[in-house]
Amino acid sequence: KSVMDRDVIDRVRKDTVGCNHDLIHFNNAGASLMPDYVVNAQIEQIQLESQVGGYEAAELTLDKTQSVYQHCAQLINAQSVHEIAAMYNATDAWQAPFYSFVKTLSQGDLILTSSAEYGSSMIPYMQSIGMYGIRIEILADDEYGQIDVLKLKKRLNSDDCTRIKLISIVHVPTNGGLVQPAAEIGQLCREYQVPFLLDTCQSVGQIDIDVEKIECDALCATGRKYLRGPRGVGFLYVKKDSVFDTIEPYKLDLYSAHVLNESEYVLESHARRYESWERNYASWFGLGAAVEYAQALTMSAIESQIIFLSNDLREKLSQLPQVKCTDRGLFKCGIVGFVVENTNAQDIFSYLKSHRINVSLSNASSTPTQMRIDQLDKVIRASLHYYNEVNEIDQFIDALRRYINAHGSS
Repeated sequence: KSVMDRDVIDRVRKDTVGCNHDLIHFNNAGASLMPDYVVNAQIEQIQLESQVGGYEAAELTLDKTQSVYQHCAQLINAQSVHEIAAMYNATDAWQAPFYSFVKTLSQGDLILTSSAEYGSSMIPYMQSIGMYGIRIEILADDEYGQIDVLKLKKRLNSDDCTRIKLISIVHVPTNGGLVQPAAEIGQLCREYQVPFLLDTCQSVGQIDIDVEKIECDALCATGRKYLRGPRGVGFLYVKKDSVFDTIEPYKLDLYSAHVLNESEYVLESHARRYESWERNYASWFGLGAAVEYAQALTMSAIESQIIFLSNDLREKLSQLPQVKCTDRGLFKCGIVGFVVENTNAQDIFSYLKSHRINVSLSNASSTPTQMRIDQLDKVIRASLHYYNEVNEIDQFIDALRRYINAHGSS
C-alpha cells in the first residue's frame, strides 16, 4: 500500500505546478517536475544578480553556496563536504574522474563494466581503447539480468587480474527498472583493491544512497532527474584518499589549481580539484533546495512510495494484451520499461502525449549492449515519482488499452 500519508501527497502535489494542470508526468527519469521551493530558490538568486551584479551576488551568498555541499554530502552519507564537487551535469561528473583516471593506464590494462551501460559511457570507453590501448570487458549477468557477483569474484581471481584497473558501472540504466547490486560490487572492489566508479544519475533521488555501504570511490549525480532539481547542474562524490582524490584531473583552471609562479601550480585539495570556477549559482541553489526538499520527506519514504507505485504499474501492464515489461533485475526501481507487440513505439509515445501523458522512448543506442542482448530496438519508459498517484496509473493504463484496441493486433 501507499507509504506516504494522503496529506503529504496532497501537499507535495500542491507544491508542484505541473500536478495541477491535468498533466500525468511519467518521465521523471528524464526530468522531474520541480516543486515551488526549488523554482523559488533559483528565481531569488537570479533576481539578486539582476539587482547587485553576478559577482556581488555570489559574494553575498557564500554561506548558501557552501550549504549546498553539506546537503549533498548528507544525502549520500559522505563523510565530508570536501568529498563533494559542483558539476554541470551527471555526464560532466562522470567524465571528470573517468578521463582523469584512464590517462594513467597502460596499454592492455582492463576496465570492467556492465551490459547496461549508457551509450554516453560506451563512447568514452571506445575512445579510450583507441587513445590508450586499454581493454573494456563486459561483466556477465546472472539469471535476473544484473551483474553476476559470483562470476565477478572469479574474474577478480583470474590469471590476468592484475590488469584490472577499474570497475565502472551504472547503478540504474536508462531503459528500465534494473538496480545493480552496487554494495556487493563495492565490497569486492575493496577486497581486491580495485577502484570503483558508480554512475547514480538515475538512482539518486529515488533510492536511498549510502556511499559508506556501497564503498564506491567516486559517484556522479544530476539534479534534473529524481532529485527534482533544475537542469544543467549535478555533483560528484570523490572518496577521501581514493585514487580519484590523488590523481590530476584531465582539465584544470584557476579554481581547480592555483598558480605558484610562471612554471608551477598546485592542485586544489580533494574533490574540488574537479570543479571549474564558473558556475550557475541559481541552478546550484536549486539543487540544494531539491536535496533539502527530499531530505524533509526522507529518502526511505520516497524510495518506498516509488516502489509501491512502480510495482502497481508493472502489475497492471502485465494484464494488458501484447504488453511485455522489459525490466531486468532482482530489485526493481521506479523506471518501468515495456514494449507493445505489433505496434509502433513512436506512435504510442505521440498518442500518450496527445492525451497529456508524458513518457519517453529509450532507443537501442542509449543502452547498446543490453538492448542487443535483449533483442530490443525501442522501449517505452514510464518513470514514476512519489508525487504520482494510483489514479494516474489507471488513466495511463486506460489510454494504453484504448490505443491497443484501436491499433494493435493479436
